[in-house]
Amino acid sequence: LDVARVCLGNMHNACGAREVRHVRETLGKEAELVGLFRSTKNKALIQSQEQMQVNAEVAMMAIQLDMLDDAERLYLESKRYDLLVALYQSCGRWEEALSLCEKHDRIHLKSTHYKYARFLEGCGEIKKAMEQYEKAGVHCKEIPRMLYDIGHIQELGKYIKSRGEKELYRWWAQYCASEQDYNEALHFYNKAEDWLSVVKVLIHNQEMQRAHDLVKTTQDPSAAFHLARRKEESDMIKEAIELYKLAGRHNHGIRLAMQHGLEENMIDLALKSEGDSALQLQVAEYFERRHMNERAVLLYHKGGNINKAISLCFEGQLFQELRSIAEEFDEKTDPALLNRCGEFFMAHKQYDKAVALFITANKVAHALALCQKHGVRISDKMAEKLTPPKIKDPEKLEERKKVLTVLAECLRDQGSYHVACKKFTQAGDKISAMRCLLKSKDTDKIIYYATMTRKKEIYILSANYMQNLNWHAKPDIMKKIILFYSKAKAYEKLSNFYNSCAQVEIDEYRDYVKALGALKEANKYISKSKKALDKESKVASLQRRIKHVESFVKAREIMGFNPAEMVAICERLIAAPDVEQAVRVGDVFALLTEHYYAKDNMQEAMKIIKQMKARNIAIQPYLDAKIIRTICDATGNSMEDEKSGGRGIEDEIGEEIEEAADYYG
Repeated sequence: LDVARVCLGNMHNACGAREVRHVRETLGKEAELVGLFRSTKNKALIQSQEQMQVNAEVAMMAIQLDMLDDAERLYLESKRYDLLVALYQSCGRWEEALSLCEKHDRIHLKSTHYKYARFLEGCGEIKKAMEQYEKAGVHCKEIPRMLYDIGHIQELGKYIKSRGEKELYRWWAQYCASEQDYNEALHFYNKAEDWLSVVKVLIHNQEMQRAHDLVKTTQDPSAAFHLARRKEESDMIKEAIELYKLAGRHNHGIRLAMQHGLEENMIDLALKSEGDSALQLQVAEYFERRHMNERAVLLYHKGGNINKAISLCFEGQLFQELRSIAEEFDEKTDPALLNRCGEFFMAHKQYDKAVALFITANKVAHALALCQKHGVRISDKMAEKLTPPKIKDPEKLEERKKVLTVLAECLRDQGSYHVACKKFTQAGDKISAMRCLLKSKDTDKIIYYATMTRKKEIYILSANYMQNLNWHAKPDIMKKIILFYSKAKAYEKLSNFYNSCAQVEIDEYRDYVKALGALKEANKYISKSKKALDKESKVASLQRRIKHVESFVKAREIMGFNPAEMVAICERLIAAPDVEQAVRVGDVFALLTEHYYAKDNMQEAMKIIKQMKARNIAIQPYLDAKIIRTICDATGNSMEDEKSGGRGIEDEIGEEIEEAADYYG
């Protein structure tokens, strides 16, 4: 190659030598860009790339010596399709160039179409040139130029109308306008959606109203601005301001509004000028000079001059405006400014806002004192901000607990029991935390808190609370009461609870079997209790009750096969002095009555009923009305009771039934 370059010089082929040198330099730069000779460690690949570079240089040398076939072969071997395409273009082999681009060099496909189109245009082959311009993607510019240059205007018009592209419509509209055919120009500007040009033509035709309607419909900023300038020149000020607003040129609108004292338009435009703080401050100064402080504050705030806005609020006592500004304050705000605003609100009894500002300024103690003194409502968010951060310093730890306790008490007094519980817990006072939860009556959270804290006192508080619920209808609650008393080892309370269970079973359900089981549990746990007061008497009382209930349960069980024993047991129970503490005597009488009724011994049954009446025991809750009437009819007992003023037993029973019906609804 070095010898070949020398030979070219000796042949005085300066152009050829220059092309060969240019190819060498270009290939060297390409290799550096790709980084093949610097980054790769594959020697075979490096040698292959070097050979491809040599082949490309030799191909250029062959071109200079008119050895085109050899050059073509070398370009193919070196896979330099871009250089081969250039060779085909230089030789006028356009079809081959395009075919090669489509297969191997698509990056140069459109440029090849364009060059081919220029070649065809030079040869006068207009139709083919148009096809190539279209394939090159430059038809919107080049075809109108070409047809206009050769004077084929009618053909150009047909072409534009057939293509239906906005850029071509715009070109044709500009041409029509240059020929003063404004109607045609308007038609094609509309098709191109070039609203600015449409407005210009309408203004030229003195159709201002039509231009205004078009701008309102299209909302095009450029068209609106152009029309606004014309309106301003015609002293149509308000319309011009509206159009400047539509165009987003607020500075021009404000300029006009200032000149003509249109203050409503000024404030509207200034507020819409987001990002143009200088313009907003300019308008704010205008309003300040005219003592329109509310508007001035708003614009100083929007424009970023917070200190000036606040000063005006202080001067004019603009509380609402200052509150709006203060809502944007955060931890990065100057503490002096926060304190200044807070003191201003305090001086004018706006305590809730003052508290918020002092919290932001990290003056937690002061804010909390204000809440206590003036009853400021503490939200959940405020409570978190008033909570001091966790610290390890023992000296400051006590101070933190005091602040948390005061905060929790405030929340409790305000009825925010859940948040108060959280703060008492953070202060380490879990008993007070549980008391707050008890006031909230949130049973699920009460159970959860007691389970998580695992403290004896909290177990007891939780179980005491649940005893006031409808635990008999909710077995889960009943189990939790027993579990919590057991975990707290509060055996006396657990014994009392079982005692209550037994009484409910007797009074509400007449289920003496379950009542007996509950009494035995009560006796077991009172016996386990070490701190119960008067334990011996309580145990003795429970044992007597258990004995009576056991006797009554036995009487019920043997009624079918040993009635004599059953009657004896019932009579002993009726005669027992303390039986009412264990068994409802009415149930004992009812058992005897039902026994005699079943045996068809109505006289004995009537005697039992009279004994109940003598002891002032209501009959209806214990005996079925049908049984009572049957007994009375069988014994002929419509006789008058001397002590009841001549009324029969049946009448009194009837009254008792009616009273009970009224009671139970």
